[in-house]
Amino acid sequence: MSETHNDPLARVMRRYLRRSGIIHLPVVYSTEEPVVFTQPVSDNVLGSFCSVTGTGGLFLAARVIRDLVDPDKDGREKK
Repeated sequence: MSETHNDPLARVMRRYLRRSGIIHLPVVYSTEEPVVFTQPVSDNVLGSFCSVTGTGGLFLAARVIRDLVDPDKDGREKK
């Protein structure tokens, strides 16, 4: 969670987690800049493409399984 950016909700959550003493929380996030609409948006516009949110859930499920299989590995790629 500490590496997220471009997300106002994540900023609030980071602050809450720091105050709660939670240091490391794995999350799935996008590095894309948010889209700002210059004209009014109708009510039938989706906020996310449905397969994107489903894919995020699958990434999180894979992380949980990986942590259960090998709890000593933190899941981060070496840079």
